[in-house]
Amino acid sequence: MVIEADISHIKQIAEIEKENFQKPWSYNLIYGEYKNQHSRIYVFLNKNQVAGYIIYRCIFDEVELLDISVKKDFRRCGIADNLIDFLIEQSKNCNIFLEVRQDNDSAINLYEKKGFRKIGLRKDYYSRGIDGFVMKLYVQGVQDVKNESGCCARAAGNQ
Repeated sequence: MVIEADISHIKQIAEIEKENFQKPWSYNLIYGEYKNQHSRIYVFLNKNQVAGYIIYRCIFDEVELLDISVKKDFRRCGIADNLIDFLIEQSKNCNIFLEVRQDNDSAINLYEKKGFRKIGLRKDYYSRGIDGFVMKLYVQGVQDVKNESGCCARAAGNQ
């Protein structure tokens, strides 16, 4: 079951971070996202235990997936799949962006299965010699256009 995280979940999220990442987010960083008015944290609960979580930020008409992880004991059970589906459902009318380690094949495969496409590469994004792909899920009816300043702006409909 996916529910919005409350303060009692932050410690469990931080523990999963430590379990899964060489450079995990700290409790304080997760708490900062919890308090950020633009960020959302949802957890997948299994018997009142956090089995996985997703952290994303909504700014105007864009969504950025910041962090997603599943506790090792619950991997290969479809939890990450469910969390991505939940994110897509919550992000209607918004394209979704993320960065993923270039060598994280399982995550890349999941994102591509969900419709994300590689749109760029960030050199040394994770650390020296470890690049990150920028990926984007294009939502039907929302397209990027260039505005007068040359920056990407968003427009709905076909043009």
